[in-house]
Amino acid sequence: MSSFADTALYFDAEPTATPLHVVRTSDYATWSAEQPAHVREWIPTQSRVPAALAITGNDPLYAIGDLPYRLPAGTYRAETLLTTSPDLTVLGWGLGAYRYTRYKTADRAPARLIVPAACNESMLRDQLDAICLVRDLINAPASDMLP
Repeated sequence: MSSFADTALYFDAEPTATPLHVVRTSDYATWSAEQPAHVREWIPTQSRVPAALAITGNDPLYAIGDLPYRLPAGTYRAETLLTTSPDLTVLGWGLGAYRYTRYKTADRAPARLIVPAACNESMLRDQLDAICLVRDLINAPASDMLP
């Protein structure tokens, strides 16, 4: 049985991955000031995705959960990530990639995030697979649950 985690997360190195910077709203001014001039000039005028910037709130689980379908399909590497809880932030990405596809296929594959080395891979796989199984059971019509 394949793991849902493999559709949303990438557990190996990928040299061609697009850099992703996750920055809290409260930390954005400081982060921006630390960036080279070409990055500061690029941010307001971006029309393509040589890198991605996510400006988030304080909750790590919901910080980047909407990005798997808002960003173009591809593989992303977190250059900066919320340091308080990288596991929860990555789990949020995985949960955002969930779609119930038993009767209707997803419009496209979600963007994938390379799991940082600081994250617990087995815990992420187990939690994501368990939550997605529960979501599948909730979304399944009652008539499908007969013996």
